[in-house]
Amino acid sequence: MKFYPAGLPLPLQTGYAVRHRPNMVRTQMADGYARQRLVNQGAPDQVSVTLLLTASQYREALRWYKADIQSGASWFVMPLLSTDEDQEIQYRYVRIQSGGLDAKLISTSATLGSLYQVSMTLDASNTVVDDGSWEDHYPPTGAGDDEVVDFAEFTDENVVDDAADLGDATDTLTIIEE
Repeated sequence: MKFYPAGLPLPLQTGYAVRHRPNMVRTQMADGYARQRLVNQGAPDQVSVTLLLTASQYREALRWYKADIQSGASWFVMPLLSTDEDQEIQYRYVRIQSGGLDAKLISTSATLGSLYQVSMTLDASNTVVDDGSWEDHYPPTGAGDDEVVDFAEFTDENVVDDAADLGDATDTLTIIEE
């Protein structure tokens, strides 16, 4: 069983969206009506998530993505907000839809380095991992030496506006300007 790296931040709550997709078959009838049948209730939900990562977290995420979950093809356990409960974290089996993730360099700071925004859509199984095995990978809140980033440090004075000032980063990353 693969796990989302405990050293990476949880998805942002802003823009977090879940789309429930029941597995249905719809047949258009000759009289104009459509017949709709439920095939099963076990179809995965679609979950859109966004992560804000520092440069070191981004490199760790890419290593995990390419090696551990085979470029998004494998299922893994990830802590996600529940839309059923009152914003409780649930550990669910997920995989990245079609293996695709979008990464965007959103800021470069002279003091903190680069900040990346990574977005992906997940297939989230209806199965919640409650066997306790996730506790081996996610210590209780407050434990560990997680890197804390103060995003207030990304001010206008220390952010690079010109892509040419990024140096080697532009060789491997497409910069999207808004």
